[in-house]
Amino acid sequence: MGQVPLLLFIGLQPREGHPGPVLAEVPGGYLNALGLPNMGLAFLDELETLSNDDDRKPIIVSLFGNCPDDFVELAETFCQYADALELNLSCPHAQGFGVEVGSDPAAVKANGFGGQNPENFGFGYTTP
Repeated sequence: MGQVPLLLFIGLQPREGHPGPVLAEVPGGYLNALGLPNMGLAFLDELETLSNDDDRKPIIVSLFGNCPDDFVELAETFCQYADALELNLSCPHAQGFGVEVGSDPAAVKANGFGGQNPENFGFGYTTP
């Protein structure tokens, strides 16, 4: 059986996320609204430890910010510890992030997120 990747959401500043409950069962599955809880840049030490583990799983870091400079700083900081980076431009549950940043494809491209094929940068991104 293959290894299940470890997916981490990271922004520049720590966020507590939404108070519970954050998971609801709906017909056909589940919905969550976590609000992007994370340790921010303070997670770097733990991620370094995880990335050096001899029995480590693939690490995918989902970056979120509210401007292109946030994403650049996060990508430069975390790229050496992750197997893949994702730009989170679609989370609908955190004010000032996610869908609020990525809901306008023209603005995403104008801000430097989509001017080239994302594979050229070694990361991917999703928009709503």
